[in-house]
Amino acid sequence: MEVKRMDLISSIAMSTAILIASISASTAYAVDGKNYPGSMCVRWNGGTPVYDGSSIGNSSPSTPLYLDCPAVKDATNIRSGWVRVIDRHYSENVRCNLVVSETIGTGHPLGWQSSNGSNNQQQILRWNSGAGAQNHSYYYYSCVIPPAYNGARSYINSYQVQEND
Repeated sequence: MEVKRMDLISSIAMSTAILIASISASTAYAVDGKNYPGSMCVRWNGGTPVYDGSSIGNSSPSTPLYLDCPAVKDATNIRSGWVRVIDRHYSENVRCNLVVSETIGTGHPLGWQSSNGSNNQQQILRWNSGAGAQNHSYYYYSCVIPPAYNGARSYINSYQVQEND
């Protein structure tokens, strides 16, 4: 009797482990989100970048900072995305656009999102509708950080692109 009970317990444990592994693997494969520090963004025009931890800000008192923020593409569709920002300029917003690009100079922008008002609290710019991508395409955010206002700098703290197959 004891042997049958041990066989049953062992069988149940093995089945449970297989079930958990199969559910976990399919969930991880179906939705793939990657977070990046703002410091990965690359200046392509304008102001002077300043780094605070892993955030990137604009220290110029008069010129906006233009950045591209790359993301890894390893699936065929963007599910969603976000950029976390701090906007300290009284009248200009931090703005970003999620882009699916296929060659240099071409891209399919998913729409500009802007911060809402000036404060020291982090704001999240969101993209909730996805776009398809070709095998040779890549993703990036194109962002503009306004000039510093009375020494108060605006920042991009982090960003994410979430893919699904």
